[in-house]
Amino acid sequence: MKLVLPSRQRRNRGRRDSAGALAFLSHLAGEFSIVLNLQDLLAHVIRTCRVELGFDSCSLALVDEDDQDALRIQAASGLRTTYIDLKIPAGRGLHGEVVRTGQPLLVPDMAADSRVFQLQPGIRSGIYAPLIVRNRVVGVLSALRSAKDAFTHAELDLLTVVAGYVAGAVEVARLHERLKEQALNSSYQLAEALDLASVAMIIASLEDGAILRWNRAAADVYGYTQEEAVGRPLALLESLDQRGALDEVLAALRRGESARSIDVVHIGKEGQRRRVALTAHPMRNAAGKVRWALLDVMAY
Repeated sequence: MKLVLPSRQRRNRGRRDSAGALAFLSHLAGEFSIVLNLQDLLAHVIRTCRVELGFDSCSLALVDEDDQDALRIQAASGLRTTYIDLKIPAGRGLHGEVVRTGQPLLVPDMAADSRVFQLQPGIRSGIYAPLIVRNRVVGVLSALRSAKDAFTHAELDLLTVVAGYVAGAVEVARLHERLKEQALNSSYQLAEALDLASVAMIIASLEDGAILRWNRAAADVYGYTQEEAVGRPLALLESLDQRGALDEVLAALRRGESARSIDVVHIGKEGQRRRVALTAHPMRNAAGKVRWALLDVMAY
């Protein structure tokens, strides 16, 4: 039998959730950005949300690649596991409502909500958050519990922020898949692919740490245009008290590590301090030798 918390206790739990959110997200950003296989990433997201945040069930639906007007649940936990691969038609259900509005949703009583697409036994309340990339909803992250009115608005806010990180991580994973599949040799193709990403991405030389490519999202984070950044050392981004951290990251890739993730404070063009989760991945030339580092940066 599940214990149902009185409303005052739920409010207190919500405040505790909010107080610990920053520390949780700092850890989350680094973990998500280091997982590059898309299916592994989705499974990791669901596992983390269920274990770390205490949700009974979670699911993650993405826009169906074969039918852009529909969503397909690609990862799930708890009671939602049986719904993996379920296709949700455009505009249907609570997922459709989130896609239509682009807004998170708290549902205190699933049985009383006419928008529910398929009412599942054992699930009484839920929260839903959109995954948004370049102002377009590409998926929905949801969490559910077996008790009615079991979620706080603080938990919905936290899930919404998590969904923002997940959207960025999904985009990075898909970009890496494209880079692998297409074996982009043209500098024009590479620049075009990077600029389509809403996550800040930088390519740097492993030899001397010089910035070679800099996408539009990186310009938004740091304030430097591509023309201002290319050719300058990565140390340009580091605060004085954390100088050398990026050198250590590049050294790890030169030693053969598959990826290295750090949480640091960087400095923008106007001197603004930005806390970022940065992950560096090795890039190989046509001969298979590691020559460059691909850095993805999530600011928060």
